[in-house]
Amino acid sequence: MIRGESLTNLDEGARLRMIQRGYKLLITMAPLSAEACSLPPSVVPNLGTPSVEMATTWLKLFLYELAESGPPAMLLPTGTILRRIPSLFWTSQRVLVTHGTHEPMILHTGNSLFTIQELVTSAPVLIQVARSLAYE
Repeated sequence: MIRGESLTNLDEGARLRMIQRGYKLLITMAPLSAEACSLPPSVVPNLGTPSVEMATTWLKLFLYELAESGPPAMLLPTGTILRRIPSLFWTSQRVLVTHGTHEPMILHTGNSLFTIQELVTSAPVLIQVARSLAYE
């Protein structure tokens, strides 16, 4: 196991040599930012989210639109005033709430309004139905 941030003190050549010599496969547990550890995709195979950009709300929405599939979702622009949770989210006991660059939260649908209102004051919020046997 290696932290990408620990490689920033190395110059690019040394970083590439160390990765190629010591690793046959990378499994990224979190997206790699260019500042933390930039590695060309050809160095070693990488399983996981290769960059921060690949984990954005915008990419999710784009893929849902492209595939014409995905969970019921609503993107709230910054400053939106939500007076009640829309009915499309009442099909599930829980909602997945994504706010800016923070980790997504799974909230009980009935208790999520206050949290969503607080979050949407500072950044756009994506709300999605959370359908999983682990949460129902």
